[in-house]
Amino acid sequence: MENPNNTTEDVAPSSFTRHQRVLDRKWLQKIVKNDVIYATAPMIEQSDTAFRILTRRYGANLCFTPMIHATTFLRKDSYRNKMLHFDRKDSTKEEMDRPLIAQIAGANKETLLECAKLLEPHVDAIDLNLGCPTQTAKRGRYGAYLLGSGPHVVGIVRHLADNSLARDNPCTVVPPYDIEASLKVYNDLVDAGASMLTVHGRTKDMKGEATGKANWDAIRRVVQELGHRVPILANGNLSCWQDVCECLKHTTADGVMSSEGILEYPPALYFPAVCPSTRVLDPGRRPGPGRLAVAREYLELCKTYPPEQGNGASGMQCLQMHVNTFLHADLEGKDCDCLRKMVMSSQTLQDLNRLLEKIEQRHLQLKHGTDSECLSWYYRHFPDGKS
Repeated sequence: MENPNNTTEDVAPSSFTRHQRVLDRKWLQKIVKNDVIYATAPMIEQSDTAFRILTRRYGANLCFTPMIHATTFLRKDSYRNKMLHFDRKDSTKEEMDRPLIAQIAGANKETLLECAKLLEPHVDAIDLNLGCPTQTAKRGRYGAYLLGSGPHVVGIVRHLADNSLARDNPCTVVPPYDIEASLKVYNDLVDAGASMLTVHGRTKDMKGEATGKANWDAIRRVVQELGHRVPILANGNLSCWQDVCECLKHTTADGVMSSEGILEYPPALYFPAVCPSTRVLDPGRRPGPGRLAVAREYLELCKTYPPEQGNGASGMQCLQMHVNTFLHADLEGKDCDCLRKMVMSSQTLQDLNRLLEKIEQRHLQLKHGTDSECLSWYYRHFPDGKS
């Protein structure tokens, strides 16, 4: 249900996690051995295993799977098999894909619980999606549209918290409420069993060209209200290490979660946390390798962790989306039509590697240097180039 009071929209939590000791803040530190959480967000088709490991190499210490539709997961063997590839026997100790939280979506508490129980043995927690703002989510009454259901969503969280095996159950949200009404919902969710909140700084309508700037003040309010009860992560307006530091200082959150910033250039946000020498760099400069090298590193990981066997259900589409995002700056403009067509028509990893070779040749011709690189795809909806 939509908000019956038709109140002004504000921010909403993106994730919450249930543990047996609801008020024990230390459970998260048992999973993530750091004082600050640097999380890679759940992104449909793009939080595949290869990409998660790539972000871990560059500082992420907690990752989420892509959204897993609970009903489809239970009904379709092919979908379930693709989304159940978490633990790999050929993974090295250094690149184990843990800690990992699986995100599920749906509106029926029994369906969600059944899905959660199948996933729990493979991950560290289960995340209930309460943030997806798409029309598909609206039709299915899940994601951001489930959060406005009041007692119904609270009942789902309580049902998952009381009946799941591991009792570690997060959720992702963008509710149709002003901040005061939102705080009431968040308190109810924590009372029902939520033990972590990831707070989006934007509403469900702030997307595409209407994305706008994230509201860190609202996130701070949530921390002030609930930070003594559960760990809280902040999300929104994160494009570099400096943004991460400023966000943590302003919101006083326990950590941050990134989606679009880390999706375009994984070293941008968290790499300075594990490579301190990059912290002195100007925010506009690259703290790690150039975008072409990052794209190659990802495709190399895909040889071991093919997207269709690592939570990237669409396979080649998942690869194409990543390459298009990594190399957005190289694929923009009328003179890049041929390169864009190569991305969309690619059928194999070899096709995409050939594309990278062409872009490398172009870089050489243009005497392109990584020092000149900056985020492009992240700022595509901001005419002034700023979030």
